[in-house]
Amino acid sequence: MVGTPGRIQNLADDHKLKMSDLQTVIIDEADDLLDGETLDTVRILCNRHRRKCN
Repeated sequence: MVGTPGRIQNLADDHKLKMSDLQTVIIDEADDLLDGETLDTVRILCNRHRRKCN
């Protein structure tokens, strides 16, 4: 799966994307990861789907 954090979250929220089936997720918009809101969204996605984020 490749996508922006917001879009991945929307798809997961709408039950159109099953994160548990994925082996690799590539977060687009890496330059925005310095923004607190974007980083929070990535953390929410990881925590919701019990993935370890560093």
